[in-house]
Amino acid sequence: MTPAVLTEFLLNGLVLGALYVLMALGLSIIFGMVGVINFAHGALFTLGAYTAYQVQGALGFAGALVVAPVLVGILGMLIEATLLRRLYLEDPLQGLLLTFGLAMVLEQGIRLLWGLSPKQFEVPAGLAGALALGSLTYSKYRSFILLAVVLLIVGLVLFLQKTAIGTIVRAGSRDPMMVRLLGISLTPVLTLVFGLGVALAALAGVLSAPLAGVQPAMGVNVVEREGISIWHPARFILVGTMNPEEGDLRPQLLDRFGLTVDVEGIKDIGQRVQIVERREEWESDPAGFSQRFAEQDAEIGKRIAEAIVRFPHVVMPAGILRALAELNVSLQVDGHRADLVGRKASQALAAYRGIPEVGVPEVNEVADMVLAHRVKAAGRRELGSIAQTLPSASRASRS
Repeated sequence: MTPAVLTEFLLNGLVLGALYVLMALGLSIIFGMVGVINFAHGALFTLGAYTAYQVQGALGFAGALVVAPVLVGILGMLIEATLLRRLYLEDPLQGLLLTFGLAMVLEQGIRLLWGLSPKQFEVPAGLAGALALGSLTYSKYRSFILLAVVLLIVGLVLFLQKTAIGTIVRAGSRDPMMVRLLGISLTPVLTLVFGLGVALAALAGVLSAPLAGVQPAMGVNVVEREGISIWHPARFILVGTMNPEEGDLRPQLLDRFGLTVDVEGIKDIGQRVQIVERREEWESDPAGFSQRFAEQDAEIGKRIAEAIVRFPHVVMPAGILRALAELNVSLQVDGHRADLVGRKASQALAAYRGIPEVGVPEVNEVADMVLAHRVKAAGRRELGSIAQTLPSASRASRS
């Protein structure tokens, strides 16, 4: 891994961490001052992204970056004034349950207003592209996120340290009774703090929208099964598991995977022993183990780099391409992605092998990876027929 690539990975981690910091700041400010664990924080994060999506057409990204957090922050202040304020003297669990229910209400409201389908949120034109810093090339927008979060944290610290309201907030979080004895009402301060915490969550949603798009359950994974009900933050979408009881993926999803391979447990005794031995070697000396295979890895990397250069010039004979299409039709493969992927995969393999023209062996080798997940179980037994279909087509294409 080159220093530039490592630096890019580190910067990407900092960007993601910066968004988490915004969320955590809002959550901690609310909990520290109001004493409520805001389970609706993630839903308000999502609402901030949707609000920005709604207003960006009229105000642009800069306007949406300011207006969306303000609007969601005002909503948070209304929630505190009309709902949470009634529960401050009650069991803290009631506030937690209220925000949990509010999270579900907000998410369903978002689904009703904006629908279930994700919304595309483009990176603003002024922040599109990349910055060139020597050998490092890095996204302008991600750099903007880092800078914005740093400035926001500095501004928040100055607000808490240098302003009268900030002083009341800090004092109220430590000893609210003493603040009240001094004749200072904490009611408007609590409302302001809750709104500020919510606005920070909404701002994180706005900043993350161009990176991940906007969708109703963004940032939240919901598990509802067998008496379990769990919501937790997530940065991915799960489309399937290895549990056979969950059923197969729908064909529409399977077709999106270009190639597939079967991963099975190794049955060969010698290979299983070798796995254990190599694992022990790595644990005892990771650096030495890596060095042992460094030359082999470098050679493979060199071959891949050379194949990338050769790939555009690899010829695909018309006869083989036709035979591949006939095979897809005979196996009742829907759509054309199998033809496209089969061609590119076989060309890539030929380029890796240094062959100027795709032959039958290359297509045969990639056929199962291209087709195994695109045909019905009964049709998988016929995949071997490509070995009989292609040779005659190949000879015809060269005659």
